Amino acid sequence: MFENLLGFAEFGFPKSHGAAFGLLAYQSTWLKHYYLPEYLCALLNEQPMGFYPPHVLTKDAQRHGVDIRRPDINRSAAKCTVEEVTPDDVQTDLRGAVRVGLGYVKAVGEAGASRIEGARERTGPYLSLFDFVQRTGLSREASTNLIQVGAFDAFGLNRRELIWQLGLFAGGFERSQLQRSRESQMRLHLPTVQDEVRLNDFSAYQRMAADYAVLRLSPDSHPMQFLRPMLGEGVVSSLHLRSMTAGARVDVAGLVVCRQQPLTARGIIFLLLEDEFGMVNALVSRNLVEAHRDIVRTAPFIRVRGLLEERAGEQRTLIVTELEQLLPGDVLAMPRGKEFG
Repeated sequence: MFENLLGFAEFGFPKSHGAAFGLLAYQSTWLKHYYLPEYLCALLNEQPMGFYPPHVLTKDAQRHGVDIRRPDINRSAAKCTVEEVTPDDVQTDLRGAVRVGLGYVKAVGEAGASRIEGARERTGPYLSLFDFVQRTGLSREASTNLIQVGAFDAFGLNRRELIWQLGLFAGGFERSQLQRSRESQMRLHLPTVQDEVRLNDFSAYQRMAADYAVLRLSPDSHPMQFLRPMLGEGVVSSLHLRSMTAGARVDVAGLVVCRQQPLTARGIIFLLLEDEFGMVNALVSRNLVEAHRDIVRTAPFIRVRGLLEERAGEQRTLIVTELEQLLPGDVLAMPRGKEFG
């Protein structure tokens, strides 16, 4: 009997494992096809979980017709929410929209987001940055982070001007002082020449970098959009890989989303790279891993060269023959790729 069970164990585990994952894959695919905005919203609200980080989930959803909307102090809830698509939306073929929750903003968190939402429900929408600071008493760091990710964009000032304004009245004030100012119906400061200064807004690159650092995702941009011009014409995108033939020698670059090193892979590491158009699977041999261990293990952006393997469907695997770090990690603070195995 024991020998019979031992023999079954050699194929029984992968069979049951495959059945369980097959069911989850079917359910996930069904939800993604029929209820993509709701499915994405649920995944974002349950982080950390799953294989892909938030910035990968949102970029994939955008490629499939979901509008990702920034946190907004008068529209966002504490958690991410599904919103209706209206005729006013610029993109007409949207499948739905997801509003990023206030709790996603670094230094705000669940407690701060609940405070923002509660004050808004009790006394109405926020009318200005000063009104917001008075009513919520959030820290300067939390308020600054909200500005950086566009939560106050509706007030008409650009983000650099809002941060300047925040510094004028939030620097040395406790919540009690702000409240006394409110109760006495006095403005905290009078308009002066320095209040009216006009500052240039942050660049698109700076806004994207702030998104990833503070929000862990960017509704507008992908880092590779800004890095691609420095790569030269020889570096192809994930979009072009789909039309290339097996055996072609290609050069690609991307953000490392995850690293996998299964125990049965004999030292091989599988990298999943993301660019502005999609994903690239890359297989790094044991010899290359040993020669470039620090880059393979820690670099946020990697450029790889190799041969395109024949695979069924749209997913193509690149057999890496050369690799290099695209840029130092401290140039752009990015979420660390997930590691498995």
